[in-house]
Amino acid sequence: MRSIESAISVLVAVAFTAGMLPIPVVAQDDRRADTCRDMANRIKEAKDLSAMEALSQEIEQRWRSSDAEVYARCMSTLAGELRSRKLGDTMNKQRGLAQYYAMRTLDKADQIPLDLECELLRGVQQRLDAGGNELDGQPWAQLRREQATLWLHAWRRLQRVIDPNWDPDDLPMINVPAPDGFPAGVAPEAVEDPQARARYKAAIVANREKAAKYDEQYRARQLQQHWLKTAEQFIISSYMVSPGATSELQSLLEQYITDTRVRERILRAVSTKKMPEHLTVSLTTKPSQGE
Repeated sequence: MRSIESAISVLVAVAFTAGMLPIPVVAQDDRRADTCRDMANRIKEAKDLSAMEALSQEIEQRWRSSDAEVYARCMSTLAGELRSRKLGDTMNKQRGLAQYYAMRTLDKADQIPLDLECELLRGVQQRLDAGGNELDGQPWAQLRREQATLWLHAWRRLQRVIDPNWDPDDLPMINVPAPDGFPAGVAPEAVEDPQARARYKAAIVANREKAAKYDEQYRARQLQQHWLKTAEQFIISSYMVSPGATSELQSLLEQYITDTRVRERILRAVSTKKMPEHLTVSLTTKPSQGE
């Protein structure tokens, strides 16, 4: 499997260079790529929490309404820095704020790439409010439902993306075969015969669509292999914690998860307070709390 993945990586890299594979939206537009890069640098240079909060307000004002993907990428960077970098004696507040920003950004989940949605969810695992206060009772139950809904939204979206008939060995071409007498990769405009040029253009479009589908399915299966475990672990561990809400969980699972076996497995794990064997989490795991 590793050799196949290596071959795919080489093919994709060559195809990007040849201009035959679509690259991510932000990278397609130099201005947007530069915007995200510049904001990431400013976030990394921020010296304290107030500077981070000011940057979050700027991101909100500039891109929340105008460019969902740039907004989400910048907020994902900011939330990641808040979770990982200590800015004074404020780690609980940092984690609470990081979660608040991630959850607010996920209002735009349907407008951003699936892998970016899943990345933002890494920061939605805290039993903290935006001020860094640990929650219990009804406030925690409300937050838990909101968190679970966000995770399950991404889970359902992943289920819908995956094509069970996708063949990973059916790779897109680096270059579509050119008309007779022309070198590989020639621009369609160089082909004088209008019929040959039209066929060649159609083949290029079809191959680009195939490449986009391949990229989508490959990424989706990477998420299926790794991210789904994290999602299932989080949902089970959250609903193991009081107050109990089995009916609520069952309703959410029926709304978002199509596989009956998965729904039953999650409900059984919560009921018995025992993680399924395929999940490498201790039985006492709880949603992350502040230190």
